[in-house]
Amino acid sequence: MMAVAPKTPPALIGDLRQGFQAMGKDQAFLAEWIKSQGSPPRLVPGEEAGNIAASILKAPKEAVNILKKLAAP
Repeated sequence: MMAVAPKTPPALIGDLRQGFQAMGKDQAFLAEWIKSQGSPPRLVPGEEAGNIAASILKAPKEAVNILKKLAAP
């Protein structure tokens, strides 16, 4: 999943979603992914990913803090 800042312009979000959709159809990418990971990727469409992110943010504060720590660089 990829997250962007809350004020990211909708056009940029659309471009990112199109790029990820194209990547998910790219046979060379898919073959390399399967080769390195052993199974195909589970690519989640943008709207569904947004719903997942929204539900995560509604989780108890302790759970959100754990996720933030896991996502930190």
